[in-house]
Amino acid sequence: EIELACEEALVNIIEHGEHFDEKDSLEIECMPSEKGMEIIIHERGIPFNPQNASKYTPPKTLEEMMTQGLGLFLMQQFMDSVVYNNLGPEGLEIRLIKNWESDEQKLCHAVSMIDDNELSVTAQDIDNIKARIAVPGDAIEIVRCAYRLHGYTFWDSTIYDYQKLAKDISERTIISVVAVLPGGRVVGHAAWLYHRPEDTIVEATYGFVDPAYLNQGVLKKIAIEQWNYLETSNTIKGSYSLAVTNHVYSQKILHQYGFKDCGVRLASTIESWKSKGVTNDFNNERISDIVSYIPLRKQSQALFLPVRHADMITRLYSYLGLDREFLEAEPCRSSFSHQSDLTLDKIDHDKDAEIFVVSYGDNVVTEIRKILRGLCVDGYVSILLFLSLENPSTPGLVPAFEEMGFFFSGILPMTLIGDALMLQYLNNSRVDYSKIQIYSETGKRLLKYIQSCDPWAEVDGDQTIFESCSASGGEPR
Repeated sequence: EIELACEEALVNIIEHGEHFDEKDSLEIECMPSEKGMEIIIHERGIPFNPQNASKYTPPKTLEEMMTQGLGLFLMQQFMDSVVYNNLGPEGLEIRLIKNWESDEQKLCHAVSMIDDNELSVTAQDIDNIKARIAVPGDAIEIVRCAYRLHGYTFWDSTIYDYQKLAKDISERTIISVVAVLPGGRVVGHAAWLYHRPEDTIVEATYGFVDPAYLNQGVLKKIAIEQWNYLETSNTIKGSYSLAVTNHVYSQKILHQYGFKDCGVRLASTIESWKSKGVTNDFNNERISDIVSYIPLRKQSQALFLPVRHADMITRLYSYLGLDREFLEAEPCRSSFSHQSDLTLDKIDHDKDAEIFVVSYGDNVVTEIRKILRGLCVDGYVSILLFLSLENPSTPGLVPAFEEMGFFFSGILPMTLIGDALMLQYLNNSRVDYSKIQIYSETGKRLLKYIQSCDPWAEVDGDQTIFESCSASGGEPR
């Protein structure tokens, strides 16, 4: 019975896991437990929620014989407990438990089936795909769709935690829109994401399509549903998106719906992120993102611009179509308080961090330096600093932050600190600007300007000295 249960588990993985990467492995571990034995299977196939599997009902006659759900049913019958643990980007763990002294105890129903509907996996008619706002029950299918396109390389590893995703959908901290087949299989997804409850702008993110349905209008159906939602919202003032620059496909889609480029985040994503079906998706270095923005509720605002970047910032606001009055900054730090109010957000998976300066304190430069040092020691590569352009003290502080190694990255309107200037810091990361692909002409000009501000761009572009020193070899004197 134990052998059959283990066999059924492995057959399910191999037959229904869709595929494995060449470098992935399947691990099986056997160990004694207090009451018997435990078999642990660790795999990295497509995410699976046993709650959504077909429920097997033993037939009364041969005519009623069916095999859907039989494997999981046999595993539950032969073992005392079958437990599925979602390990996020590390894959899935299946624990088969057998207790010697309790052979007759009833099967543990921890993973009992609750969904009798078999998902359709063969429908090809694009007309049958419908877009709608997601519900918590869609979470596992959203995760499976992400896996089909990216494997376990998606930039935000929390996407693989379907239980957390279901909770976020339920609590409306994320507004997910799914494209689904009649049977319930998700073939496309995109979302509006609130990073904080007080946010008035949302991030357009988590966009992906099942490789089998690429270039068939799936994202267009999703976008229509997304904009219908925004039209009913009175609190969202705008939306921004981060599009990868190792290809321009997602950038084209964003521009079709009115997004316009306003910044570039260099080396913000780990190099292992990949997309199936994208032929020029080279990933031999960290991936940069272009920041695009679309205003939904336009309003006038007075801003104070740093002299060095005033011309570029003015051009960006004109491009975004936002009405702004540019005032001369005060020479003194009149807006300083005793202590700074800083917010730090980190993405451990990508070693990416954001620092928001909500208010300046007397020692704000020292505080930022300490945070920067800690992030660098902890291995964070891409560090972004947000400064309020609505604060008259910002222009006077920019040179101090640039002396630390921060340099111009762009702007982002209507953040939690108002319209923000973005400065970025790269920790031991070399950027090859020639490999960054930008779709819009404004984005291309912005990238050239950012390159001119990068204190390491010229050095990184000329590696002849480094290569000649490396080639000389020899023992140190």
